Amino acid sequence: MKWWHEMQPAFRKSPHGDKPLPTYTPPDPALWDNLRKGGPNGIVSVMTLAVWWGQSLSARTQWQDDSSENWKELIMDVQKAISEIARTTIEQKKRGAPGGAGNKSKRTKVQKK
Repeated sequence: MKWWHEMQPAFRKSPHGDKPLPTYTPPDPALWDNLRKGGPNGIVSVMTLAVWWGQSLSARTQWQDDSSENWKELIMDVQKAISEIARTTIEQKKRGAPGGAGNKSKRTKVQKK
């Protein structure tokens, strides 16, 4: 899970460098921005890898290590992180909409506490 640890904001970095700290509420919601993005190092890539890893567990042979406990740990951590990212993200109205006529933007805005 070192790759998942490396993607984390500073407040979740473990001094051991193997797993993120089980801390999900950031001092500033903007600290989730690197995971909030949808690019190659964003949460979509994490979810894709988690699905691939989970599917590969069913094809494991007797000579391969069983990583199902690590996978379950990753899934729980990703779920908690996504929940916190969602909690700190609000929809932003589209710029230029007259009087904020309810047009929704695909962009997100970080909710400040």
